[in-house]
Amino acid sequence: MKQAAYAATLGAVGKWCMHPNQIPLANDVFAPSPREIKQAQKMVDLYNESVPKGAGAGGKGEQLVDAATLRIYEPVVERARATGRLSERRWSSGLAAGLLARTARAPSCCGHSPSSPTATHRHRAPPARA
Repeated sequence: MKQAAYAATLGAVGKWCMHPNQIPLANDVFAPSPREIKQAQKMVDLYNESVPKGAGAGGKGEQLVDAATLRIYEPVVERARATGRLSERRWSSGLAAGLLARTARAPSCCGHSPSSPTATHRHRAPPARA
């Protein structure tokens, strides 16, 4: 497991296990720390609180979390869940609600809503510069 600890230090988030007895050891090495889990929970909660209000970002004090920042913390929550450090029930509804709300409001390349009744539309050429 020395190699796994070294790999985790370099940023790896998992390893292949040749035998089922290796799984708990790998989970211990690659699971996020309680401090990382707490931070990720806090950031995901801040974002999920802001979504129903129609805000694109949430925050408290000096911490701001938007959709881009949320993508940093989602894998931490997923690793915590996958390694048994976080219960499925705690995150199944809140995280999914944030993800659904975020993707439902994502505009297309030109700003039209993806659910626009016009499936195809023409893009206007940018104005000519003089």
